[in-house]
Amino acid sequence: MIDEARRAEIRRLYYAEHWRIGTTSSELSLREVPLAQATLGLTRLLDDYGASQTDAALETMLERDTPSLASLALWLEQQRRKRHPVACSVRG
Repeated sequence: MIDEARRAEIRRLYYAEHWRIGTTSSELSLREVPLAQATLGLTRLLDDYGASQTDAALETMLERDTPSLASLALWLEQQRRKRHPVACSVRG
């Protein structure tokens, strides 16, 4: 778990100092996931959902104290499904 002080530091470095995710994680020793894997995962999420949605998801995950790629991807997909529900077809 990431405590409030660490979360505030991550946000400051990311939003105010404009540090990249890799720089932040290496400086703060937050490597639960290998850096290459995390970078690839975040890049895919950015490609699939766009910067504004990914940023909103990251903010939500930090607030919930669940900043993992899996929770980020799940939240983004749930939001996509809320915006674009799939029409159910009934076979007759």
